[in-house]
Amino acid sequence: MRTTLSSSHIAYYKEHSQVEFEVLLEQVFADQAARLIKEKYLAFLDGHDLFRKNDFFHKITHKKALASIGAELTRKRPVRLLFDQVISSSHDLSMPFYQPVKMRKIASYQGTNFGLLLRLTDGEMGKPEKKGSGIYIAPYKEVDFSELLEEPDQIYYLVVYGEIDTRYIYNENDPFTNQFKKDGYGFGDLLQNQIHPIILSK
Repeated sequence: MRTTLSSSHIAYYKEHSQVEFEVLLEQVFADQAARLIKEKYLAFLDGHDLFRKNDFFHKITHKKALASIGAELTRKRPVRLLFDQVISSSHDLSMPFYQPVKMRKIASYQGTNFGLLLRLTDGEMGKPEKKGSGIYIAPYKEVDFSELLEEPDQIYYLVVYGEIDTRYIYNENDPFTNQFKKDGYGFGDLLQNQIHPIILSK
Protein backbone atom coordinates (compact mmCIF):
# COMPACT_ATOMS: atom_id res chain seq x y z
CA MET A 1 0.00 0.00 0.00
CA ARG A 2 1.49 3.34 -1.07
CA THR A 3 0.75 6.60 0.74
CA THR A 4 0.75 9.78 -1.33
CA LEU A 5 2.65 12.78 0.00
CA SER A 6 1.13 16.10 -1.06
CA SER A 7 2.25 19.72 -0.82
CA SER A 8 -0.40 20.24 1.87
CA HIS A 9 1.27 17.55 4.02
CA ILE A 10 4.62 19.33 3.72
CA ALA A 11 3.08 22.72 4.52
CA TYR A 12 1.28 21.32 7.56
CA TYR A 13 4.47 19.68 8.81
CA LYS A 14 6.40 22.93 8.46
CA GLU A 15 3.74 24.84 10.41
CA HIS A 16 2.95 22.29 13.14
CA SER A 17 6.13 20.18 13.31
CA GLN A 18 4.05 17.05 12.80
CA VAL A 19 1.61 15.61 10.29
CA GLU A 20 -0.71 12.59 10.28
CA PHE A 21 -1.27 10.06 7.52
CA GLU A 22 -4.33 7.83 7.68
CA VAL A 23 -2.94 4.67 6.09
CA LEU A 24 0.72 3.80 6.61
CA LEU A 25 0.30 0.16 7.65
CA GLU A 26 -2.29 -2.20 6.27
CA GLN A 27 -4.60 -3.48 9.01
CA VAL A 28 -3.22 -6.99 8.70
CA PHE A 29 0.27 -5.64 9.50
CA ALA A 30 -1.03 -3.55 12.39
CA ASP A 31 -2.94 -6.54 13.79
CA GLN A 32 0.08 -8.83 13.56
CA ALA A 33 2.33 -6.23 15.18
CA ALA A 34 -0.11 -5.76 18.07
CA ARG A 35 -0.42 -9.53 18.53
CA LEU A 36 3.35 -10.05 18.66
CA ILE A 37 3.74 -7.18 21.12
CA LYS A 38 1.05 -8.58 23.41
CA GLU A 39 2.72 -11.99 23.33
CA LYS A 40 6.34 -10.95 23.97
CA TYR A 41 7.06 -7.24 24.06
CA LEU A 42 4.37 -5.42 26.03
CA ALA A 43 6.64 -4.45 28.94
CA PHE A 44 8.45 -1.14 28.36
CA LEU A 45 11.98 -2.55 28.55
CA ASP A 46 11.07 -5.54 26.36
CA GLY A 47 9.50 -3.26 23.75
CA HIS A 48 12.71 -1.44 22.83
CA ASP A 49 14.62 -2.03 19.58
CA LEU A 50 12.27 -4.74 18.36
CA PHE A 51 13.89 -4.55 14.93
CA ARG A 52 16.92 -6.23 16.49
CA LYS A 53 14.82 -9.01 18.06
CA ASN A 54 12.10 -9.87 15.57
CA ASP A 55 12.06 -10.20 11.77
CA PHE A 56 8.55 -8.77 11.48
CA PHE A 57 9.51 -5.49 13.15
CA HIS A 58 12.76 -5.46 11.19
CA LYS A 59 10.61 -5.47 8.06
CA ILE A 60 8.44 -2.56 9.27
CA THR A 61 11.35 -0.35 10.34
CA HIS A 62 13.22 -1.00 7.10
CA LYS A 63 10.31 -0.03 4.82
CA LYS A 64 11.78 2.49 2.40
CA ALA A 65 8.32 3.93 1.74
CA LEU A 66 7.98 5.01 5.39
CA ALA A 67 11.49 6.47 5.52
CA SER A 68 10.96 8.24 2.20
CA ILE A 69 7.97 10.22 3.49
CA GLY A 70 10.03 11.43 6.43
CA ALA A 71 12.91 12.36 4.14
CA GLU A 72 10.59 14.41 1.94
CA LEU A 73 9.09 16.20 4.95
CA THR A 74 12.47 17.06 6.45
CA ARG A 75 14.39 17.44 3.18
CA LYS A 76 17.20 15.38 4.73
CA ARG A 77 18.86 12.28 3.35
CA PRO A 78 20.29 9.72 3.99
CA VAL A 79 17.90 8.36 6.64
CA ARG A 80 19.36 6.20 9.42
CA LEU A 81 17.36 3.94 11.76
CA LEU A 82 18.01 4.86 15.41
CA PHE A 83 15.55 2.89 17.54
CA ASP A 84 12.00 1.71 17.98
CA GLN A 85 9.82 1.58 21.09
CA VAL A 86 6.47 0.11 22.06
CA ILE A 87 4.16 2.60 23.80
CA SER A 88 1.35 0.89 25.69
CA SER A 89 -1.36 1.93 28.12
CA SER A 90 -0.08 -0.86 30.37
CA HIS A 91 3.20 0.99 30.98
CA ASP A 92 4.25 2.82 34.13
CA LEU A 93 3.85 6.46 33.11
CA SER A 94 6.31 7.63 35.76
CA MET A 95 9.19 6.54 33.49
CA PRO A 96 11.20 9.47 32.04
CA PHE A 97 10.15 8.51 28.51
CA TYR A 98 6.61 9.60 29.29
CA GLN A 99 7.46 13.10 30.52
CA PRO A 100 6.87 15.96 28.03
CA VAL A 101 10.09 16.25 26.02
CA LYS A 102 11.26 17.18 22.55
CA MET A 103 11.58 14.23 20.21
CA ARG A 104 15.34 14.73 19.84
CA LYS A 105 15.79 14.56 23.63
CA ILE A 106 14.04 11.22 24.15
CA ALA A 107 17.02 8.94 23.57
CA SER A 108 20.81 8.92 23.54
CA TYR A 109 21.35 10.36 20.08
CA GLN A 110 22.43 13.71 18.66
CA GLY A 111 21.13 14.15 15.15
CA THR A 112 17.55 12.89 15.23
CA ASN A 113 15.82 13.47 11.88
CA PHE A 114 12.19 12.55 12.66
CA GLY A 115 10.00 10.16 14.59
CA LEU A 116 7.12 8.08 13.27
CA LEU A 117 4.35 7.13 15.69
CA LEU A 118 2.16 4.27 14.41
CA ARG A 119 -1.15 3.25 15.97
CA LEU A 120 -1.63 -0.52 16.14
CA THR A 121 -5.02 -0.81 17.88
CA ASP A 122 -8.52 0.55 17.43
CA GLY A 123 -9.66 3.25 19.83
CA GLU A 124 -11.81 6.31 20.26
CA MET A 125 -9.23 8.71 21.72
CA GLY A 126 -5.76 9.97 20.92
CA LYS A 127 -3.78 10.57 17.76
CA PRO A 128 -3.08 9.11 15.30
CA GLU A 129 -6.77 8.34 15.16
CA LYS A 130 -7.04 5.04 13.26
CA LYS A 131 -5.31 1.67 13.41
CA GLY A 132 -2.56 1.65 10.80
CA SER A 133 -2.30 5.44 10.72
CA GLY A 134 0.78 7.36 11.81
CA ILE A 135 2.20 10.76 12.70
CA TYR A 136 5.58 12.06 11.54
CA ILE A 137 7.10 14.19 14.29
CA ALA A 138 9.89 16.76 13.95
CA PRO A 139 12.91 16.45 16.28
CA TYR A 140 12.23 19.82 17.93
CA LYS A 141 8.53 19.04 18.57
CA GLU A 142 7.66 18.49 22.24
CA VAL A 143 5.73 15.29 22.73
CA ASP A 144 3.78 13.91 25.67
CA PHE A 145 3.14 10.23 25.04
CA SER A 146 1.28 9.87 28.34
CA GLU A 147 -1.68 11.65 26.72
CA LEU A 148 -2.03 8.76 24.28
CA LEU A 149 -2.53 6.21 26.99
CA GLU A 150 -5.58 7.56 28.80
CA GLU A 151 -7.64 4.99 26.89
CA PRO A 152 -7.04 1.38 28.04
CA ASP A 153 -5.69 -1.45 25.87
CA GLN A 154 -3.89 0.81 23.40
CA ILE A 155 -0.63 -0.02 21.65
CA TYR A 156 1.49 2.39 19.63
CA TYR A 157 4.83 1.80 17.93
CA LEU A 158 7.40 4.59 17.70
CA VAL A 159 10.21 4.42 15.14
CA VAL A 160 12.88 7.13 15.27
CA TYR A 161 15.24 7.93 12.42
CA GLY A 162 18.46 9.95 12.35
CA GLU A 163 20.83 11.74 10.03
CA ILE A 164 23.99 10.36 8.43
CA ASP A 165 26.21 11.98 11.07
CA THR A 166 24.13 11.13 14.15
CA ARG A 167 26.20 10.57 17.30
CA TYR A 168 25.74 8.37 20.35
CA ILE A 169 25.53 10.60 23.44
CA TYR A 170 24.83 10.28 27.15
CA ASN A 171 21.25 10.99 28.21
CA GLU A 172 20.50 10.64 31.91
CA ASN A 173 16.78 10.31 31.20
CA ASP A 174 17.21 7.41 28.77
CA PRO A 175 17.04 3.98 30.48
CA PHE A 176 18.95 2.55 27.49
CA THR A 177 21.74 5.13 27.46
CA ASN A 178 24.50 2.55 28.07
CA GLN A 179 23.05 0.00 25.66
CA PHE A 180 25.73 0.20 22.98
CA LYS A 181 28.87 0.29 25.10
CA LYS A 182 29.02 -3.49 24.71
CA ASP A 183 29.29 -2.95 20.93
CA GLY A 184 32.32 -0.72 21.31
CA TYR A 185 30.55 2.64 21.18
CA GLY A 186 31.71 5.50 23.35
CA PHE A 187 29.71 8.65 24.02
CA GLY A 188 30.30 11.12 21.21
CA ASP A 189 30.99 8.45 18.58
CA LEU A 190 29.40 8.59 15.15
CA LEU A 191 26.93 5.76 14.58
CA GLN A 192 28.04 2.72 12.61
CA ASN A 193 26.00 1.43 9.70
CA GLN A 194 26.10 -2.19 10.83
CA ILE A 195 24.44 -1.27 14.15
CA HIS A 196 22.26 1.66 13.06
CA PRO A 197 21.54 0.92 9.39
CA ILE A 198 20.96 3.40 6.59
CA ILE A 199 17.38 2.83 5.41
CA LEU A 200 17.32 5.40 2.65
CA SER A 201 20.42 6.65 0.90
CA LYS A 202 20.83 9.70 -1.32
